[in-house]
This record gives sequence, structure tokens and C-alpha cells, in this order.
Amino acid sequence: MGLYEYPNTPKVHIHDYFEYQDEHFSDTLICTAIEKIEGVDLKVWLAEHGQANSTQLKDWLGQLCEILAVVHEKNLFHRDIKPSNIMIRPDGRLVLIDFGTVRKITNTYIAKLSGPDNKSPIQGATDVTMVRTFGYSPPEQLYGKAMPQSDFYALGRTMIHLATGVHPNNLPDDDDRLSWRDQAESIDLDLADLIDRLCDPIPTERPKNTAEILADLAHPPRKSSPNNRARPFFNSFKFHWMYVGLGIGIAVSLAWGVFYLPQPAEVITSKYHLTQGLSALRVQDLEEAQSSLTEAIRLNPNNEEAHYYLAFVCAESLNYDCAFKHYQKAIELNPQDWENKFALASLYEKLGRNDQAKPLLKSAHEIDPKAPEPLNNLSRLALLNANANEGMKYARQALKLTRRPKMKAIIYKNLGWAAYLQKDPELASQYLNQSIKANQDFPDPYCLLSQIAPTTERKEACISLPSLQPEVRQWRRSIIDDIEKKL
Repeated sequence: MGLYEYPNTPKVHIHDYFEYQDEHFSDTLICTAIEKIEGVDLKVWLAEHGQANSTQLKDWLGQLCEILAVVHEKNLFHRDIKPSNIMIRPDGRLVLIDFGTVRKITNTYIAKLSGPDNKSPIQGATDVTMVRTFGYSPPEQLYGKAMPQSDFYALGRTMIHLATGVHPNNLPDDDDRLSWRDQAESIDLDLADLIDRLCDPIPTERPKNTAEILADLAHPPRKSSPNNRARPFFNSFKFHWMYVGLGIGIAVSLAWGVFYLPQPAEVITSKYHLTQGLSALRVQDLEEAQSSLTEAIRLNPNNEEAHYYLAFVCAESLNYDCAFKHYQKAIELNPQDWENKFALASLYEKLGRNDQAKPLLKSAHEIDPKAPEPLNNLSRLALLNANANEGMKYARQALKLTRRPKMKAIIYKNLGWAAYLQKDPELASQYLNQSIKANQDFPDPYCLLSQIAPTTERKEACISLPSLQPEVRQWRRSIIDDIEKKL
């Protein structure tokens, strides 16, 4: 599918090109007619409607990723994403416009990024046409070194503008990281975390492709975890991209450039179907997601990500044989990816097969000791077996490795649970209240606090907030039994 055939970019056809000779210019102008898009751009929308909410932002971010998936699969990148270059049709569909700055990724371009003709003050920079829209363009684009991940930075800055109603240039920043969340307090924390990842000044810390972003929006287990790790050593010091660090980020990004270089048609089409599957998963169309992911695997049986996400879809559809098969295939294709093993372990936990989950979690932790998720789940398994000391140990290790509020809420709950088993109600209450502070919609800490110091509010929260964990059902049962005894 060419870009001119794609419904969310302006249609352009070969016969729409024409020549024009103006009396004021000696050169003949080569022109084209393009489709007129009905609707307004998002800059106008923002002026008319004010800040966008989380639901709108998730929808728009998903739509734009679907568009960029097609652009990037054609070995192109846009280089000028901003609200005024995004049209919204009357039916709510977005159209990305202004492809005048689009650039093709080629072996020549990759070579230029690190070639000997570098005239920039930054090592690894090169003279590629600079396109910069202040407030939206990433640091590397200042020197004409844009790459597909540069589109993600501009996309994230665009989302911040839409979320806050404030132009990025008018928001406070520290080393190119905007302080914006206090201007958009109603935005979901997970969405805010994703937007900040898109805007990371280091290209290699951004999502590596559109499939990763769509997966975050669809909420399966993340195939590429958000940045919960310790940041690179050079980021622990205050620095300016104009002087240090950028060359390092670009150099590593170039290694990823291979992802965008020409590949066999089956591999490219397989990636397209992977993206389509994740787009369907984003709107909870499990049947369409399964169909697209199955086709991605048919075209490329070694598409590890397609196996991973198909396993998740199968599990959501309660087809556990299918889920086990594809998680195991993903592990076979990449045994050193901790997330493959963690996802399979999580499925075993869901089915109560904890003895099979534990070795996978330990293996995942060995592969990446800085990932908090395996440690957190090991903590829970220890607590289910009333091993409070081991549960406390794992939870304390996990807490040091995450900044995400929802993840902290789960870990603080485990710490409170461990303290409760150790018969230290004061410490347990402190941890459990920390859990609630991090995520007020999490039922587990309310249930445990109801065991320590029951109140009507805690009991109601424990019973009413959604959870599928077996221990929560057990805690709820004790509350209900107590209520029934008093009737």
C-alpha cells in the first residue's frame, strides 16, 4: 500500500503532477494537486475546545501511530509532526498532512549520519537538511540528524500541547524534559508516562517502533518495558545536548536504523499485520487482533513480537493452549528476553500454577536484575506461601527499581502484606497507606487494612473495586462473612 492510497494521509496520484512556468522565475515549477481534507487541524481544535482529555489523547495517539506505522514501513519519516499538521475529519478520524519534509531512510542516509563529512560540532552529526519546529522537534534534529524515533518525540510534544493547552515553548523544562503534568492533572498516569517516554531527549530511550507504542495503549504486558531502569551514566549529570551526549544517543540509534532499511516483502508485510493486530487490540477487538497477528506469523514465523502478542490475545480469549504455545515460541526465538518469560509466568500465576511460574520469574530476574516486575511477582508468590521475610526482601528490591505510581502501589501492598504476616500492624498500615496514595483505585491495600483496622470505607473499597486476584477474593470473603454474622 502506497501512502497515496492510505486513508489517513492526503491522497496524491501520479497523474496529478503538472508543470508551471511563472514569468518571474526562470525555472519550471513541478507541482501536484493533493486531496483537500475536510475538517480542522488540531491547533484550531485546541483553540475551540481547550485541553483534550485522556480518552481523546489515547484515541488520537493510537490513530497517529497507525499512520506512522505505514510511513515508517515505507522507510520514510515525517520530521514535522505538530498540531497544525494533523487534521481531524468530521467523523473524528485524523489525517497527517504536510509531507513536504518527509525523508527516506536509505543505506546512504545511515552512512551520512556517522560519516566522515561531519561538519557539526557534535561527533556523529552530519549535514542532512535541517527541519526544526521549535517546541516539537527533538534535539538531534537541530543538526539535521532526524530518524524515525524523532517522529515519536514530536508526537509526544504534540500530545503535551493538546493535554495542557500550553505550547511546549511556554512550559518549564530541565535539560529538554518538560514539566507539564501539573497543567494536565486529569491525565492517566500510564498515559503520562508513555508521553514522557516519547519525549525523552535520548533517542534510544524512546519507543523503538509504533508497535511498542500501540502495545502500551492496548495494555497487554509490555514487550519493551518503560524506562524504569537506572538511566545511562551520562544522564545523571546536568548537561546540554549541544555539547555532550547527543553523539552517543545517535550512534546507538543508528544500530536500530537497520530496522528501517529495506527488508524482504514478507517481513515488511508481517510488521504491518503486527501493527494492525495491536491497533485492533487497542479497541478490544480480539477477533480482528488474532486474525492480524496470525497473518503476521504466517508471513514471518520468526516474528517474535507477533507470537508474544498473539499469546496475550489468546489468553484474553481464554484459549490457554494457544497462549502457552505462542509464549513458548517467543521464548524459543529469544530466550534472553526477560519479558517473554515474565509473560508466561504471569499466565501460570493467573491459572494458579505458581510452581511453574516461580522458575520463570527467577530466570527473568537473572536476565535483567533491574526489572522490578519479576521481583514483585516473586514477592507475591512468597507471601501466598506465608513466607513474609522472603516477600519483604523481594518487594524492597523491586521498590528501588521503579518510578511508576501504579507499580509502586503494588509493591507497597506487598510490603504491607509482609508486615501484616510479621504481625507488625503499625508498619503494615504505613506501607498500605502508601499503596493507596500511589493508586486510590487499587483494592488490595483496602482489603488488608480492613484486616488491621476495619472501617466502612475500607470494606466498601475492598468489595467494590475490581480485582481478579484469588487472595483478594479470600479477603473479601472474610469481610462478607463478618457482615453476615452481624445480620
